[in-house]
Parts: sequence; structure tokens; C-alpha cells
Amino acid sequence: TPRPVCMLASREPQLGEVQAVEAEAEAADTSLGRAVLFRANAATKWVVTAAQTGAVVSRRDLVAPYIVIGSILAAFGTKRLKKIINQQRPTGSPFTDPGMPSSHALVATLAATAWALHLRHAPLLWPLVLMGSAALVSWMRVATGYHSWPQVSVGAVLGAGGAAAW
Repeated sequence: TPRPVCMLASREPQLGEVQAVEAEAEAADTSLGRAVLFRANAATKWVVTAAQTGAVVSRRDLVAPYIVIGSILAAFGTKRLKKIINQQRPTGSPFTDPGMPSSHALVATLAATAWALHLRHAPLLWPLVLMGSAALVSWMRVATGYHSWPQVSVGAVLGAGGAAAW
């Protein structure tokens, strides 16, 4: 067998060293993944605002502003509802205000449901994308630790019901 040029190259890594390197690589992947998750979550309000603004500008009808007004009223109503229910957010959340229901889940679901109902004659892709986007917003609120599943579930149910009523 050929001899290695460097003695270090011939040494097999020890089990502890391999585990440490793997743990370090996994931690880097996890922290990068969490950083992307937190940035995406922070961007949701701007994405929703841009989408709603784009709808108002491009459609030039009363439906888009009507849905925007409903979303704004829902956001204010959610703040009041949170104070009434007064359920704390999950342990570790950086926010101290009540978390039930999730206003992000409620408003995202309200807007998505309202648009899906309005576009019910459009290809099925549009309602699926809209509802999938609302579900993604809700999932991110739980994944970041800002809300619990019951908090986003109640927000989503209230949002869908609010859209149907609005």
C-alpha cells in the first residue's frame, strides 16, 4: 500500500471528531434555516401589502379596496379580541402582548379567502395559491415561536368566517 505524504492524512478521524463536525454543520444549517425563516416571516406584512396594493391598482374596481378595508378592520378587531381573551403567547416568544388569536393568520386568511371567493370562477390554481399562502403565513408564526397552533387555527377560522361575512 502507498504511504501517505502527510502523517495527518493517514490518521482516521475519531468518532467524537466526526460527531462534532457533523453537529457543527447541522447547527450552521439550522441557524441559516432559522435566519431565512425569521426574515421570510418579517417580510409577510410587506408582501401582503404589496399584493393588495397591486390588486387595487391593477383591477380598478371596488372589490380590491373592499377587501383591503375588510382586512384593515379585521386587524383592528383582532387587537381588541386579543385583549378580551388575554391568552399569552408560547414560552420563549419575544412578544409580551396576548397571542390569541393570531392577527397574522386572521388577516392573511381573511384576504386569501375573500379573494378566493371573488375569483371562484377563475382557474383552481388561484384559490389554491391564495389559501396556500395564508397557510404558509400561519405555519411561519408557529415555526418562529410567536404563536401556538391553537392561536393560528382560531385566527384562520375567524379570518375565513370574516371573509365570508364581509
